[in-house]
Amino acid sequence: MHLSDHAGRYLQFAAGEVSANAIKVVHPALRIELRTALFKSEQTKNCAESAPQSVELEGRTELVRLIVKPMKSDDVARGFYLVLFETMDAAPATAQGPTAAEHVAVAQEPDDEIQFLKKRLSSTIEEYEAANEKLKAFNEELQAMNEELRSASEELETKKEELQSVNEELVTVNHGLKSSVEELSCTNVDLNTLMASTDIGTIFLDRQLRIQRFTPSAQQVFNLIPADMGRPLADITNKLAYEGFIADAEKVLEKLTTIEREIRVGDESWLLTRIAPYRAAEERVAGVVATFIDITRRKNAESDLQKELAKQLEGQLHRFNTIMTAVPDFVYEINSEGRFTYASQSLLDLWQIPKEDAMGKSFAELDYPPELAGKLDRQVQQVIATRRVLKDETPYTSASGTREYEYIFFPLLSENGDVESVAGVTRDITERKQTEQALRESEARFRAMFEQASVGIVQIGDGGRIVAANKGFCEFIEVDEHDLRQMSVGDVTHPEDLPRERELTRRLSAGEIPEYTLEKRYLRPDGSILWGTMTATFVRGSSGESLYTLAIVQAIGDRKRAEEQLRVSEERFRQFAENSADVFWIVDARTQRFEYVNPVYEKMWGEPRAKVMQDSDHWLELVHPKDQEMAKEAMPKVLVGETAVVEYRIIRPSDGQTRWIRDTGFPIWNDQGEIYRVAGVAQDVTDDKKRTEKLRMTEERFRLLVEGAREYAMFLLDVDNTITYWNAGAERVFGWKAEEAIGRNGELIFTPEDRANEEEEKEVATAKAEGCATDRRWHLRKDGSRVWVDGVMRRLDHANGDIRGFAKIARDATELRKSEDQLREANEQLERRVHQRTQELQAMNESLEAEMTQRQNLEREVLQATEHERARISQDLHDSICQELTATAFLLKSQSKSLATENSPAAAALTEAAEMVNANAGATRDLARGLHPLELGPSGLVAALRELAARTNESVTCRCDCPRSLRIQDASTAVNLYRIAQEAVNNALRHAHANEIVICVERERDEIVMSVCDDGTRPPRSRRSKGLGTQMMKYRASVSSGTLTVESKRGKGTKVECRVPLKP
Repeated sequence: MHLSDHAGRYLQFAAGEVSANAIKVVHPALRIELRTALFKSEQTKNCAESAPQSVELEGRTELVRLIVKPMKSDDVARGFYLVLFETMDAAPATAQGPTAAEHVAVAQEPDDEIQFLKKRLSSTIEEYEAANEKLKAFNEELQAMNEELRSASEELETKKEELQSVNEELVTVNHGLKSSVEELSCTNVDLNTLMASTDIGTIFLDRQLRIQRFTPSAQQVFNLIPADMGRPLADITNKLAYEGFIADAEKVLEKLTTIEREIRVGDESWLLTRIAPYRAAEERVAGVVATFIDITRRKNAESDLQKELAKQLEGQLHRFNTIMTAVPDFVYEINSEGRFTYASQSLLDLWQIPKEDAMGKSFAELDYPPELAGKLDRQVQQVIATRRVLKDETPYTSASGTREYEYIFFPLLSENGDVESVAGVTRDITERKQTEQALRESEARFRAMFEQASVGIVQIGDGGRIVAANKGFCEFIEVDEHDLRQMSVGDVTHPEDLPRERELTRRLSAGEIPEYTLEKRYLRPDGSILWGTMTATFVRGSSGESLYTLAIVQAIGDRKRAEEQLRVSEERFRQFAENSADVFWIVDARTQRFEYVNPVYEKMWGEPRAKVMQDSDHWLELVHPKDQEMAKEAMPKVLVGETAVVEYRIIRPSDGQTRWIRDTGFPIWNDQGEIYRVAGVAQDVTDDKKRTEKLRMTEERFRLLVEGAREYAMFLLDVDNTITYWNAGAERVFGWKAEEAIGRNGELIFTPEDRANEEEEKEVATAKAEGCATDRRWHLRKDGSRVWVDGVMRRLDHANGDIRGFAKIARDATELRKSEDQLREANEQLERRVHQRTQELQAMNESLEAEMTQRQNLEREVLQATEHERARISQDLHDSICQELTATAFLLKSQSKSLATENSPAAAALTEAAEMVNANAGATRDLARGLHPLELGPSGLVAALRELAARTNESVTCRCDCPRSLRIQDASTAVNLYRIAQEAVNNALRHAHANEIVICVERERDEIVMSVCDDGTRPPRSRRSKGLGTQMMKYRASVSSGTLTVESKRGKGTKVECRVPLKP
C-alpha cells in the first residue's frame, strides 16, 4: 500500500504481470521470514520480529531483520501491517582463543541447518507456486476454448441484438423528433393564443421590413389581413399621424437601438410605438418588432391635469392680484428695455391711469421728471448687468403732492440663469422720515446727558414703558432708541426674570427700598439672551410726585458666557468621557497621579478604576512583560511637550485574554506655557490587529494565487476600460509586459475585425448589465500572432453597490481549439461512417429478416413433414402392427384352449402371453393415437388436450382446465401447442414422478397462454435445460412466434408456460 524511501531496495519485481503481493516481490531470502512474521503478528495481534537474515544487496552481504507491527483499532490505518527492514551491523571479528572459535562453530551448526531447511522450504514453495501457475494457465486455456465455443454459438444472437439496438436507436430518435415536434406545436399554439389575446398590437418584420407575423390588435393600426404575410409594411396603409415609421424601423436595423414615440391615431386616440431589434438564435438580428400600446387614457389624464393646473394658476393669479391691490406698497416689473410689464393697482392709482395705458411704457413716457427717469433707467440696467439687488430713496411729486419714497430693484432670472426682467417694490416713507426727524431732535436733547455714560441708562415710565435709553443700552440690547420707546421693560426682559423685577419695582415705588440691584436676562429682537446687572432707583419731582425710574445697566454677558462655557465644557467632557468606547485618562504632571479615568477602563482592563486611582503605577503591572519598557518610555516624552503614541499588550485579569492597546498621550498647557496636566486616549485595537493581519494574509494569498497561476491571464480594468493590473500569466499569453499593458485600453488584445465590430464594448456592456460576460474568441498577441482564448469578464462593485471596474480571467485554449476542430471533423467523419454502417446494417437486417423468414418457413415445413411422418407411422402402427398383435392374441388364446386339457401349464403360459400381446396392442394403439390425434381443427385442440388428460389420468391425477369456446384457426399452431403439452406431460411422468398434473389453456388479450403444472421433483437445471424434449418444446414455440418458460421451485413442482400470439 505504501513504500518509504529506502524500502524499495529489498523488493524485486519480476518481468511480466506486475504484482502487488508483498510475499512475491520481497527479496527471496526474506520471503519465509516475512510470511512467518506476518502469520505470528496476525495470531498474537502484537509486534513480531524475525531472526537476522543474510541478504545479498548490490554486491555486498547485509544482515536484515524484519519487524511486523499491526495497526491498532484506533488508528486510521487499522487492518494493515507495518513492515520494517532493519539493517544490523555485523559483529567485529576479535582475536579470541580456540575455545571461543569452537563455541562459535558449535553455535553456527544449528543456524546452518535451519538456513538449509528454510532454503529447502523456499524451493518447495516456489515449485508449488510454479505448478499452481501451470494449472492456472491450463485452466485459462480451457476457459478460452470454452469462450470461443460460446462466442461462436452467440454470434447469431449478437447480430440480432445489434439489429435490435439499431432499431431501438431509430425508434428513440423518432420519439425525440416526435417530442420536439409536439413541443414546438405547443409553443406555437401558446404563442398564437398569446398574440390573439393580448391588447398590445405587435408586428414582426424581417430585415427587408416584410411582415412575418402580427397580432389581431395590430389590425387596429395597420389595415392588415392574413394575406399580407410577406408583403413590405410600407405597402400597407395605416392610421398613424406620423410619416417616419418606416424610417425609424430602418434606423433600428442600422443602429440596433430601440426607438419609442407617442403618435396620435385619429382625433382622440394616442399610441406608444416601440421599435426594437428582433434577435433570433445566437444573437442574430433577424429583423425588427414593433409594438403599439394604447396610451389614450394617460394622455387624457395629462390633458385633464394640465387644465386643472391652468385653472389653479388662474386662481392663484387672481389671489395674487387681490393681495397686490390691498398692499399699500407699489409692486411692478420692468423688462430689459426699461418698459413696465406689470404694475400693482396701488401704483396705477398713484399714476391715475388705467393698466392698459401704463403697460409697455418707460419712466419718461409716464411723465417722470427727466433726471429721475434717467436715473431709474440707469439703475434698472445696472441691476440687469450686475444681477445684484439695488436700494435707493427719491422724492416724487404726484397729484397728491410730494412725498418721500424708498424703492428696491432685484433681478428675475430664467431657468438658464439669464436676467429676464427686473422686479421693483416702492414704499411711501414720508411718515417714517418725519418720525426719524423727531427722534433726531430728541436724541439731541438727551445726548449731553447720556453721551458720557459707559454703561446703559434707561428711563422707565409708568407701566414699565421705556421713555429713553442711551447709546450704551441701545448697543447692549441692539435696538435703537426710537424702537425702545415703543417697548416696555417686559418686552426686553426674560419671562422668568420678570416677576422678580416687578416685585422689586413695586417695593421701590412704595418706598420700601431706596434702590435695588438685579442680575437678569435681556432679550434682543433676534431672540438672543444677554445677561446684565441692573441698578434701579426712583426719581421724584420737587413735590414728591413720581417722575420715572432710572435704571443703570451693566453688561455681564462675557462673565456669564465664560461661566456657561465652562459648565458646558465640563458637561461635554463628562458625556464624551462617560460614553466613549475608549479609555480617557488625565494625570497630574507634577505628582504623576491619575486625576480622572472614565468607566471604560473597567471593561477594557478588566478591573475597577479605584485600583489605578489609588496606585498610579498599577496599570503598568497588567502590561505584557515584553512591552513594559516601551510603555514606560512614553510618559517622559509627553512631559517634555511631545505627543506619544505607543502600542502594547495587556493581560486582562478578568478573563486572561491578551489585548492590544494603542495609547496616545499629549500635554496640556496652562496660561503661563507650563505643562500642568497630561491626558491621553487608550484604544483597544485587538480587532484591528486581527483584521490587518487577516487582510495581509488575504493579500498575500491573492498575490500568490494570481502570480502563481501562470497558465491563466488575469488583469483588471477600470470603468473606462483602461488596464490597471496585468499579471505574469497575461504576459505569457498575450506577450505584453505589465509596464507596457497598464494604462492602455482593453481593446489592446482584440483583433482588428473585433474592434471594427466593437466587440470589446459589447463585452463590457454585457458584464456591466449582467455581472458576467464570456469571452471565447481569437485574440491578438504582441507579435501579431493570434491566440484562441477561453475567458470570462466579471463586474467588480464597491461596498455600496457602485461599479468599480472589471476583472478578466482567460487561458490559452489554442491547442484545445485545434483539438475541438479535429474532434468536430472526426465527429463528422464518424457520423458519415455511422450513416454508412447504418445503411449496411439495414441491408443486413433485411437480409437477416429474409433468412429468418426462410428459416421459419423451413422449420414449418420440417414440422409439417414431421407431423405427416408421425401420421404415417401412426397409421402403420394401427393398421399393421396392432392388427397382427390382435391376431396373435386370438391365436394364442385358441391354442391355450386346445391345450387346456392336455397340458395345463402350457395353456396357462399361452394365456399369459395372449394377455401380454393384448396389452402391447393397447399400448401400440395409444402410441398411434398420441402420434396423431383424432382432430385438430379450430376446436380440436381442446378435445385433444382433454383426451390427453384422460389417458394420463389412468396412471396419475391429471385434469384439463380449458374453455370449450376456445378456437384456434391456425392448425399448425394448434398442433405445436398439443405437442408441447404432450412433451410436458411425458416429462412430468418420466422425470418428475408427479402425483398431479394440470393442463390449462386460456386467452389473454391477443395471446393464447397454455400451462402445464405438476407437483413432482425435477432433475438439476443443467440436465433439464439441455434435454431434447425441452429444446423441442422451445423450438415449436419459436416456430409459432411464441415464447416458452420453464419454472421449477423446490417443493412446489414445475410450471411449463407457452405464450403464442393469435393469428387473424
